[in-house]
Parts: sequence; C-alpha cells; structure tokens
Amino acid sequence: MTERVLLLETHLDDGTVARAWIEHGPLGLGLRREGFGAEPELLPLLPGVVQRVMTRYGGVPSDDVADRVVALEPELALEDASTLCSFRFRPRYDVIAKDYLVWRPVGELPRLELAVSVAAALTHLARAAQALRHSG
Repeated sequence: MTERVLLLETHLDDGTVARAWIEHGPLGLGLRREGFGAEPELLPLLPGVVQRVMTRYGGVPSDDVADRVVALEPELALEDASTLCSFRFRPRYDVIAKDYLVWRPVGELPRLELAVSVAAALTHLARAAQALRHSG
C-alpha cells in the first residue's frame, strides 16, 4: 500500500504544473495541493468523505474497462479497509487519455470516476470543513 495517490495534475495558464494528491497525513486523510495558490498545502478530509464522493459520482466500470482495473497499483488504504488508486484510460475512439480514480469498497464491485471531478468535489468539501472548524 502507498501513502498517497495522485489525484490531479494540470498545467495552469502561466505554464506551471499544479498537482493534488490524497494522502495519509499526521491528522488522517488529507488533500495535498501544490501550485494552486495561497490556500493551505494540506487540507484535512473528514473520515468517510472519499467513500461518499465515490458512492455519489463513481460508477461500475464498463466491460471494456473492467478487466483493466483488477490489479492496479499503488493503492491507498482508506479508513474502512477500502482502497483507492488512479487509472489512466484511453478508449479506442478517443485521442486523449483521461485519469480516473478507482475505489474498491470491501465486498462490492469497484467504482470509478474522472479524477478531475473527484478532485473538485473533495476540494470543495475540504474547504467547507476547514471553514467550519475555523468559524466555531
């Protein structure tokens, strides 16, 4: 198992690269963001938030993808013994590969979703949780 999984890598307007990872930190699972601006580098995630996002947005892989998501590495262990890993896929009809996250809940079929969508949802939820912590 790994301590972190790359969630997103993008080039900003000025040409710099910005990245986001989900990782185990000193306070539990967190979202590490580098190159996105002045916000904190590590945003703590509430327990279970990754699972809730993947349940809401993730789908069971189609037949042309299912055999490719069986043994992906590295995997990040989550609080409930489920795992998360990244997966790059380029369908036969597409020119550009897309990055996905694969969540493997215990005893269920894996679910996957575009990494950029998961990154947006987790960033929003992490910022909201941080604002609540600082306001009260």
